[in-house]
Amino acid sequence: MAPAEKNERYDDLKKLKEELERQQNSATEKMQGELAHLTEMVGQLCGMSSMEHVLQHGFHLIKEQLAPLRELSPQRTPLDEEANNRLRNIRESLIHPAWDGIDYLVPTNRVDQPLPSTSSPVLYAKHRSTAS
Repeated sequence: MAPAEKNERYDDLKKLKEELERQQNSATEKMQGELAHLTEMVGQLCGMSSMEHVLQHGFHLIKEQLAPLRELSPQRTPLDEEANNRLRNIRESLIHPAWDGIDYLVPTNRVDQPLPSTSSPVLYAKHRSTAS
């Protein structure tokens, strides 16, 4: 092989190498751009289902949509003292006492009755007050 042919072949290989490097750089840049785009899309998809997104945007939109209904609600006036006392008395009368611990205070078995054996099929119900 003559030196001129070697130089031509060397130049051709050098050009081929440069072209391959350009194509590789171009492909790498394209892939990085696509990766950035996909990362952004995944971030948006994750953000749409996150609780933070719902709390920040979802309730705000609902609040804006329901704002006109606030004008339709009746104007509330505070109760006078007598009506407020009557309402408090009604609420207090509706509170039922808790009878869960009554078995500790009142024994369910009388002294003259024998305690049930473990093999006995008879079941004893807890005595509860029926007064409401």
